[in-house]
Amino acid sequence: MELTQDDVIHILKLIDQAPVGHFSLQVGDLKLEVLKGDGQSVLPTMQLAPPVAQVVATADSKPSTAPVGAGATAPASAAPAEAGVLVIKAPILGTFYRRSQPGVPAYVEEGSLVDEDTTVALIEVMKLFNPVKAGVKGRIVRISAENGSLVEYGQELFRVEPA
Repeated sequence: MELTQDDVIHILKLIDQAPVGHFSLQVGDLKLEVLKGDGQSVLPTMQLAPPVAQVVATADSKPSTAPVGAGATAPASAAPAEAGVLVIKAPILGTFYRRSQPGVPAYVEEGSLVDEDTTVALIEVMKLFNPVKAGVKGRIVRISAENGSLVEYGQELFRVEPA
């Protein structure tokens, strides 16, 4: 038996409505694992609530920003954030886009001012585009991800100098 994309979306919607915290399914080569927490949907195929940025001070007092509940860290190849600089991380795994469509300006550039509700990028998962909100107020000082590249959950996307 092979599942179609519509089957997977239907399964994910059912799981989202169910009072379960963890679901795992394997059919052939497809492995589907869903974790839910805080009463919010974490389904990559549904419109996600914008990630809420949270300032976290590490042992070396270098703050970073992560979506609430994000336990993953940035890949080892990412340079550590400078003191006083916040990091906007990927809330889900998918393809990272800096603009809504080809030929239009990017949501933000280095030097752009953002606030908590500013959309800074999109992440595509299974043909659905999920907005990434800044979650912090400040100025973009670095764009860490390449447009059109695959990003992992928790991967650094932008660095922001807080306002």
